[in-house]
Amino acid sequence: MQAGEAARIDVWCYSYRPTDAAWHTLTRMLRRICGPQALTERVAMLALGDEDDLPAARPGQPTLVIVLFSLTATPEAEHHLRVLQQLQASQPGAGPMVALVDEQPFRERFADQPDRLEQRRQNWQRVLADGGIATVFAPLSEAGEPALEGALKNLPGQPGARPRSPAAANRPAPPDDLAVQRT
Repeated sequence: MQAGEAARIDVWCYSYRPTDAAWHTLTRMLRRICGPQALTERVAMLALGDEDDLPAARPGQPTLVIVLFSLTATPEAEHHLRVLQQLQASQPGAGPMVALVDEQPFRERFADQPDRLEQRRQNWQRVLADGGIATVFAPLSEAGEPALEGALKNLPGQPGARPRSPAAANRPAPPDDLAVQRT
């Protein structure tokens, strides 16, 4: 995203229908992070198994592509990684892609089991590791904004972007229990 340019952000939801509140939180966060003129559009709601039968991408090139998953889903390479790969291949001139894993439903369901949260994150990281796509784990709530902002600032081609070293990927999660990983 270049300074002064309105960002076009395409969001593909995979096997997950975010609540209206989660969607509004995401669009509000993206406008704060990418600028008030940022246009965020839900391109498609893809069902499990749709990864080989994607609808056509919108005309033009998005500044950023977000693929939205839910942490409640059990990650599978043949579905979750595959959809990322297929979307990347179908949009060769698009801006960076981010896998955004919404933790909010999982946190609500397993609030009293913090070890399960970390275990599920590790499962997702393991499955998406071969994708080479930035993966963000955050609740789609106000608390998730720092993780999303940090990931967007570190995408290749962004002003001030810093590559994540292997040592950085192994650091403990930030104190607010949000995690950003480069996979």
